[in-house]
Amino acid sequence: MKSFVFAVACLGTTVCAQAAEVYQLAGIAQSFRPGHDESRVISAPTVAHYASTLSIDGDEVTLHYGGGDATCTAHIEKRQPYAFDDGPIAIIRGNRSEATVAAFYQQHFGVDIRHWSFEYYLGVPAQYAKDLPTSPCTELLNGAVLYGSDQNLSIVDGHSFVYLLKRANAGPLPLVHEAGLDCRLAQGKAEQLVCGDRELAALDGDVFNIFDNLYAEQPDAMARKQWLKGQTDWLKTVRDKCATVECLKQAYAKRKAYLDSQTPDQPD
Repeated sequence: MKSFVFAVACLGTTVCAQAAEVYQLAGIAQSFRPGHDESRVISAPTVAHYASTLSIDGDEVTLHYGGGDATCTAHIEKRQPYAFDDGPIAIIRGNRSEATVAAFYQQHFGVDIRHWSFEYYLGVPAQYAKDLPTSPCTELLNGAVLYGSDQNLSIVDGHSFVYLLKRANAGPLPLVHEAGLDCRLAQGKAEQLVCGDRELAALDGDVFNIFDNLYAEQPDAMARKQWLKGQTDWLKTVRDKCATVECLKQAYAKRKAYLDSQTPDQPD
């Protein structure tokens, strides 16, 4: 469904995240550009457990989108102090009024752009781009500009949506690629156990992907709301009650079996 190749050496299949600055997706808002009717490049995660995060480690920017293996990277090609008249930020809402853009960010995100201090221009080097499949994740990052400060970032890519991310208190746990959740943001005993066991991480990723597909296939908002409640209730009342790896494996296996049973049969 959502796949991308991401390789950074640390130990085995993990990525050390202690040195990276990590930001968590906090909101998406549509700007206004006359004559444009566009959809979001990516959407906010359906369940908070599968948070989308962006990390900056040196010149490498990594977007871990919503769980599973939907991860892509770009490189910072240019760094400079924040300036309103540079880049796509000036055309939000189809004009070049800094006051209007500032009001837009305040209204939608509660962010004061006067506190921004930098802008980073992103790109995927040509020698890598030819080997990478196109995905919403890489489409968002490639050619985008990050505006922000230590506390928040905004991704502006020339489309009619902007993305706001807030600084996260990332823990020392490594990122296990098989997991649906981002292990840098793992909270509580259950999530720590998931992030420390590859089999559990794979089950978490499977459950996320099956749920995400089922959620997307629901016919209306009410049905999606019910599916969302069912998943969040399971996380809180079943998954999070486990204190051992064995308990979690049983819980995830049962949840996966249930979700599989709800998946419509595909025609031959």
